[in-house]
Amino acid sequence: MTFREMTVEDLEQVVEIENRLFSDPWTKEGFFTFLTKENTMFFVIEEKEKILHSAETIKENTRKGLEHA
Repeated sequence: MTFREMTVEDLEQVVEIENRLFSDPWTKEGFFTFLTKENTMFFVIEEKEKILHSAETIKENTRKGLEHA
């Protein structure tokens, strides 16, 4: 298993997971928007080229708008 920073190439798998887990999931565009911000970092746990889970970390007090309903 590998813990690493998420890349744009991971978005398809991450969105699939998001859709399975949440009734109000983030869209691919939503992830992309925050993935490209300087104050946000996303990580994935990967095994054999398959994303198992993702997580984010946000600098400062910018969490508003990132929480799931």
